[in-house]
Amino acid sequence: MRILVDMDGVIADLYGPWVRAICEELKPIFFDDWKSWEPHKDFNVSEEMYQIIERPGWFEDLPLIPYAEVYLPKLWGKHDCYICSAASYQADIVREKVRWLSKHFPFISTKEMIFTKDKSVVYADYLIDDGPHNLQNYPWGKILFDKPFNRDIDFKVDLRVNNWIEIADFF
Repeated sequence: MRILVDMDGVIADLYGPWVRAICEELKPIFFDDWKSWEPHKDFNVSEEMYQIIERPGWFEDLPLIPYAEVYLPKLWGKHDCYICSAASYQADIVREKVRWLSKHFPFISTKEMIFTKDKSVVYADYLIDDGPHNLQNYPWGKILFDKPFNRDIDFKVDLRVNNWIEIADFF
């Protein structure tokens, strides 16, 4: 079985550090109030919030999502797996993501890393992702990693998971 695994929000905790930085630099917010893929509107803050995650070194320092370090290697050992991550058009961010992946998951080769804005063009039996925009038009299996901003989606997914234990149980 071929499985695509998103990076940010699925194996790397993008949102915890990002919310802390927004609170320190812009205004206090709560992650549970993040209701859409346009959080600057949810929180009534400037689009400056997106510049935070484009700072040099940002992606290299992200913590792991709990249990990803336990269950991702097991998934990799049993299936044809790839990291499929969006990246800005800045080459440095792609390099940072590659370094982060190599540090935390050294068994993943760069040949198993796909960086694209449109994940729907990459075939797999399943895509595991937290971004509703990535899953909505994905033509194959959809596994949604639960976040506050994806709870009100209006399309069908094959499975909604809260953590890596549930992903391991499915596969």
